[in-house]
Amino acid sequence: MKYLIAFSLLLLSLTLSAQGKTLDIPLSEPGKRGVLHVDVKTGPVVIKGTARQNVMVRYETADDKKNKFKQKEKGSGMRKISSGNLQMEIAENQNEVYIESSSWNRAVSIYVEVPTDFDLNIETYNNGTIEVDNVHGELELESYNGSVRATNVSGSLLASTYNGDIKAHFNEVKPNTPMAYSTYNGDIDLTFPKGISADFKMRTDDGDIYSDFEMKISDKPKEQSTKRNSSGIYKVIIDEWTFGQIGGGGPENSMKTYHGNIYIRQGE
Repeated sequence: MKYLIAFSLLLLSLTLSAQGKTLDIPLSEPGKRGVLHVDVKTGPVVIKGTARQNVMVRYETADDKKNKFKQKEKGSGMRKISSGNLQMEIAENQNEVYIESSSWNRAVSIYVEVPTDFDLNIETYNNGTIEVDNVHGELELESYNGSVRATNVSGSLLASTYNGDIKAHFNEVKPNTPMAYSTYNGDIDLTFPKGISADFKMRTDDGDIYSDFEMKISDKPKEQSTKRNSSGIYKVIIDEWTFGQIGGGGPENSMKTYHGNIYIRQGE
């Protein structure tokens, strides 16, 4: 997050030991919608919406296995003082809160409480499970190695991961807003409220698609061809998806997995 440098109204540079710590981050305009940005290279992120008027951040580091091995090998007979430090930055400006941990070798577990009406932009990489509960807003959740789970959420969701399942339970969806979900290794499991009207564009290369809803299904292969090039090659690309419609149709929900199933469930 290069923009952290620019937003310096509240900037905390923290050198941490393997002890958890809690910080309360005041918002510039309490009671108004804000945005939480999280960029973590190694470690899970949990976010919960509450009735609070500020943002609470709790973090905890874990001993690095490599440092442990080195200490045993080279520090025999010595008293360990530290097993490595973590650099982390937190900033707030005009109700936008930024949390960044750029350490690849030092994992950090982050738990954040935000006001219920808040937007999220969360990105993790290694061991990067993302869990969100009771948040109403525009949610962008991206993990490379870890599952993505959103429960009791309202609004819109863009979710992607490479290794892991995507599971979401919507209380309400934002009208006229497309959403998208993508994973390479994992299931996509979505629960929508009754009465939803939406279009679905679905694809799984090695799995099946299931639904509780009465869904009108059509298979429409898309063909895109190119002219014969100077080498005499003529190419045709066929990209096949399954298209479905619920309640007369509406904004598109795009979902794609290579190795996994797709579940579209009807909420209570």
